[in-house]
Amino acid sequence: MALRRPIVDAVRAPRRNIELKATDPDPPAPLEVCRALRAEDRGTITQRDTYLEVTRGRLKLREEQPGRPHLIQFERASEPQQRKSRYRIVEVSDGAALCAALAAAIGIRGVVAKRRHLLLWQSVRIHLDEVEQLGTFIELEAVAPPDSNLAHEHRLMPSCATRSASPTNASSPSATPRNFSERTAIPPQADMGEEPRRSAQPAATIPRMTAKEKLRAQVEDLTEQEAEATLEFIAARGQSFGDWLDSRPEDDEPLSPEEQAALADSDADIAAGRIVSYAEVKQALDAG
Repeated sequence: MALRRPIVDAVRAPRRNIELKATDPDPPAPLEVCRALRAEDRGTITQRDTYLEVTRGRLKLREEQPGRPHLIQFERASEPQQRKSRYRIVEVSDGAALCAALAAAIGIRGVVAKRRHLLLWQSVRIHLDEVEQLGTFIELEAVAPPDSNLAHEHRLMPSCATRSASPTNASSPSATPRNFSERTAIPPQADMGEEPRRSAQPAATIPRMTAKEKLRAQVEDLTEQEAEATLEFIAARGQSFGDWLDSRPEDDEPLSPEEQAALADSDADIAAGRIVSYAEVKQALDAG
């Protein structure tokens, strides 16, 4: 008897990118610039994103053609400027079945359908999107390797944004790309920069990413030493500052062999009476 392939194939390691989203009032212009930059054209993809009700981070099921469906969990700040995003992708073999199961278990927030033109420039994914009922948008994602400190990705974003801007519109202040939510009067906390079209069933208002969610997104970037210091701070938050100081060690760094030898010499001088009193030191200083 042959075993059926599981719906969930594999969970990839957490990924990170730096992203920027804006309205695209002149769709042909960015495409012309991308071609002039010799960006690799990956063609057009039809996508349907079903956003699910979750209490931590954000979760959506993406079904696309061409391509396989996949579940995307992500956490990121809601500010309109370039920002870091942490995300996990799980490929699935039956998107419709999984969507029905998740809808029954946790509920659906809404749906976003779009036609995406994908291009690649260096490590930046350029998305030229036509979103149903909402308009045209440009999205830049500088994808980071696992060992990156994100400095390179932050530098790539302004460069790519400047190069991708329309030459005729870039010099006009009024034509500066605006954040998606500004153009559509939708709060900036809308998922993935897009407000899901509401499903027939009632759905809660999409909340702004909370401070706790932002903190969770930062935790995995902490060093072990930074994590220990953070835990100490959290443990001590109920103490007064004076109590916190009293609980600190007198010296949190071990003595070096040279320091230990110097202390031993000092103890020997004191024991032998080879000392100078404060009065003698003061008298010598006053005389000088």
